[in-house]
Amino acid sequence: MEQKEWDFDSGNLVLDFANTAEFHASDQPDEMLETYNDLVSWSIQAGLVTKNESRDLLVKSGNEPQAAAKTLSDALVMRETIYRMLSAAAHGKKPDNTE
Repeated sequence: MEQKEWDFDSGNLVLDFANTAEFHASDQPDEMLETYNDLVSWSIQAGLVTKNESRDLLVKSGNEPQAAAKTLSDALVMRETIYRMLSAAAHGKKPDNTE
């Protein structure tokens, strides 16, 4: 599996995950987690899964593409929720309740 090189320079894995998209607030954010494979790649480099576990995940995703797509979608929703929470906190506000 070809892997992107991910930045883990914030010192905080949650912030690094939130930063897998750039320009969140713009009309056209720059999405880096474009595929399920990207999510697995990020997870390997983050130390969340081993290479053996990633192979199992990728094989399973090939057999269950709808489940893989749902997992990616859920991860992106979670990432955007984290971004909104962190952004609100940085501006001294409470996060909104939108998805």
